Amino acid sequence: MCLELKEKNENHLVLLMDEMAIRKELRYNSKLDLIDGFECTGFERTNKIGKQVCVFMLKSMFSNWSSILNYFVSENGLTSNVLCGIIKEILRMISSFGININVLVCDQGSSNRKCFSNFGVSTEKPYFNFEGKKIYCMFDFLHLIKSLRNGLLKCDLKTPDGIVSFKVIQEFWEREENCNTKMCPKLTRQHIFPNSFQKMRVKFATQVFSKTVEAAIKTICDASGFKQSPQAVALSTAEFISKIDKIFDCMNSGSLYSDNCYRSAIQLNKEPHKFIQLFLCYLEGVEFVDEKKRVYFLDGMKLSLKSALLIVEEVLNDNSDTFFIMTKSLNQDKLENIFAVLRQKGGNNTNPSVAELNNILARLLAFKIIKNSSLSNCEETQDSMDQVITSVSNNEPELLVNEEEDNSLLYDFDLNDQWHENYFLEDSFCNQSDISLELVSIRYFVGYVAYKIIPRLKCEKCCEELRKKDEVLTAPSELFIFHKNYQSLTDFGNLVAPSEPLMSASVKHVIIF
Repeated sequence: MCLELKEKNENHLVLLMDEMAIRKELRYNSKLDLIDGFECTGFERTNKIGKQVCVFMLKSMFSNWSSILNYFVSENGLTSNVLCGIIKEILRMISSFGININVLVCDQGSSNRKCFSNFGVSTEKPYFNFEGKKIYCMFDFLHLIKSLRNGLLKCDLKTPDGIVSFKVIQEFWEREENCNTKMCPKLTRQHIFPNSFQKMRVKFATQVFSKTVEAAIKTICDASGFKQSPQAVALSTAEFISKIDKIFDCMNSGSLYSDNCYRSAIQLNKEPHKFIQLFLCYLEGVEFVDEKKRVYFLDGMKLSLKSALLIVEEVLNDNSDTFFIMTKSLNQDKLENIFAVLRQKGGNNTNPSVAELNNILARLLAFKIIKNSSLSNCEETQDSMDQVITSVSNNEPELLVNEEEDNSLLYDFDLNDQWHENYFLEDSFCNQSDISLELVSIRYFVGYVAYKIIPRLKCEKCCEELRKKDEVLTAPSELFIFHKNYQSLTDFGNLVAPSEPLMSASVKHVIIF
């Protein structure tokens, strides 16, 4: 098994590349007897002052090992022709060491897209051959999610389920903006109306395409409905969000098993593997309403997903009982973390100079070279590059996370008696149009509290008093719990629908406090 894993590590390496803006500065390097800061692409050194640096990193697909290879300084970014030459030289150099790069990952910058095109890469053939070996090409899927959100801000999508519009999410947020309790407390103005800098943050995009937002939209559709957006558009938007949330989990898995099956590592014929295939077929019917709008991320998604499926088939066909692939190894998290370190060293240095980059990278690489002695009194922990990253600052960069909504929140309640009276009127579906979004969110919150308390109670009677006796949806305010359910065994799955006495007591506490 160890020999097989070692062989897989040597033959399945991932090459990451990404650019970062740097500060224009010239500084004399006494060790090399040259001036740092001029453009240097590896093939030639010019008299232009560099403003961009392209960093290349090598990482393993099956272990936590990673290493920075090199970086190249340019004035306005590397051209596609120069980039192709650098990539070929790196592939040739790595191959001479007896190891092989199997995957190439980058963002969807114009030079990167043209570089893939020069290699003959397309959605039908997401790889190119180099010295008789296939090199699979992928765009970082997390950046594609961000591009999808930015595209939806400008234009609606046509999908097999119907029209998808960001206006539905905007209307939902505006309705909840002034509520004391919210179904989606993490959604802020930055998510709905991002400025140019906020559009670059992947986290804001992934939190919009979440299970919680989908459940909230469906809850409103089943209750009072949307006033500005048609019901059909709202439902198709919710379905689209659900699919994006699942495919994000599939392409960002970090463990073998998870309570959410889509977050599990990819194994042949398991749920993540099947869903990627289904979503790829679904994408064939997705396009923008404005046919003249030029977009690249839809083709980028198709290319990346097809490449991931081919990698899975190549690696796992002969070892389906032994190996699995965690798709986190196919994204740019490691390199983005390095950029965060580069910006934090020496204070809040958003754009370090070339000379500063030399010093910082030298220190990072030193941590990779220096290893614990076998005679030391402690074990070596995780990848040393990760240790450097996590020890730089307690304020770690918020990167690429698709977390479930954190429900342990404190609200500044200011509810009136009329709202409390409306709660007791809710005993059937006859007045769904009058349902309060605050009532829906507080019932879910109280259910979450009960879910946390029940496992700690030893009294069966107390447990029965906290949760609803049956697992059937009977009240409009339970709609959010119903739509948040990941399972179909009961109406609520593992979630808890609080009992009426607990709900009544909680409402009274909300009014008082």
